Amino acid sequence: MAGVTFTREEEIAVPSTEQRLAVRKADWVRLRRCIRDLQHPFPSLPVWYSVLFGIAGSAATTVVPLGWAQGLPTWVVPTYIVVACAAALLAGILAALDRKVSSMRASKVSDLNTDLDEVEGGITKEPSKEPMSQIPS
Repeated sequence: MAGVTFTREEEIAVPSTEQRLAVRKADWVRLRRCIRDLQHPFPSLPVWYSVLFGIAGSAATTVVPLGWAQGLPTWVVPTYIVVACAAALLAGILAALDRKVSSMRASKVSDLNTDLDEVEGGITKEPSKEPMSQIPS
């Protein structure tokens, strides 16, 4: 039986049928930190900016019939215009923020894939045909 002998004369059996990679602790800590950062809940911004775009569209299409209406207070039409503009502006900001968060997440996944490839390259003598870092983004 193959094994590793320590100075205390203890022998640990090494399995011969299973392939393993010896990873340095610093690499393991770095990879664990990257994976932990990727596991944070992803904000559901598309739901919110879709709702806000819907509110903006609804308020904007209501302005025309309200302009033809008789006997409305003078504040009604400007209020609908302000609601439509504010909802559209906030939805645009959330859509831009969602795009930024998505690109940052894709960058982190790419960095993690690079780290995994570096760790694998430092361990194996021959580069494998399939890298270990096939993590879906």
